[in-house]
Amino acid sequence: MLIVQGLELCDDVRLIKKYANFCLSKFVKNSILRKSIITIKIINRDELSCKEERKELKESSAWMTYDGTTDDGKKLFTVILDKIVINNRAKKLLTRYKNLLKYMGHEMVHIKQYLLNEMFDYKDGETVRFAGQRYHYNSEKKDLDWDYWESPWEREAYSYQEALYYMFDREYARNWVTKEKKQA
Repeated sequence: MLIVQGLELCDDVRLIKKYANFCLSKFVKNSILRKSIITIKIINRDELSCKEERKELKESSAWMTYDGTTDDGKKLFTVILDKIVINNRAKKLLTRYKNLLKYMGHEMVHIKQYLLNEMFDYKDGETVRFAGQRYHYNSEKKDLDWDYWESPWEREAYSYQEALYYMFDREYARNWVTKEKKQA
C-alpha cells in the first residue's frame, strides 16, 4: 500500500504513486510488495521540529526509514522528501517533479533492499548487514561521509536513481500523459 502526504492535487499524487510503483516493480514481486505499507511524505523542511533533521533534509533532500512491522507482518516504511526540490515554474508535470522523483527513486531502492532482506539494521544503531556482510560504523569516527559514500547499499541506490527516472520518462510517462489527454 502506498500513502502520499503533502500534495493537494490528484495528478501530483497519481504521479508520485505511479513512479513509486514503477521503481519497486523493477525489483520486487507484487506478492512481496503487498506485504508493505509505504508512506511518502513531501514536506517543507521548516515543518521539522528537530534542527538536526532540518539540516539533514537540506543536505540530502530525502531519506527513508524502516519503521518495523505491523501485527499482521507488513513492513512499514516512511520516505521523507523535501518539497523545495519541486520546480513550481515548470509547466509539465513530469518536469516539475523531476528532481523529487530522482530522490524518491533512490529511496525506493533502499525499500527494495529491506523488502528482499538484503539489508538489516542492528539495534546498536551502528551495525548494518547488507548482502550477507556486516558493516560497523563508529559514530565517533571523523570520516563518516566516506563510510556513507562507500557503503554498498548507497552505491546501489545512487547507481539506480538516474536510470529509474529516465526509464520512467521514456516507457511510461509519455504514454500516461497521452492517455490522460485523450480521456479529457
